[in-house]
Amino acid sequence: MDEVLISFSRPASLGESEMRAWIAERVRERGPSLSLGRADHTRRHTLRVRMHMTGAESAEEQLTDLMLDMRLLGLRPAVVEAPPSGTAA
Repeated sequence: MDEVLISFSRPASLGESEMRAWIAERVRERGPSLSLGRADHTRRHTLRVRMHMTGAESAEEQLTDLMLDMRLLGLRPAVVEAPPSGTAA
């Protein structure tokens, strides 16, 4: 698994700057490459995740941890099919 796209909604209790700060901290802590976008004219956001193997931890374990953290923040994440590399989401 090289790249996945996660769709999520930011709850009213979590400000936009808080959400972006959490994503930036996540990048510093864990190392996956994260890119934030917004779905067409909706309140849904998208998070493009490029997964990297780190020691014994698999990409699947990294994704599971990320999804759990997002659920705990109330972001209601869902993995969606990522377009082929080099195309717009």
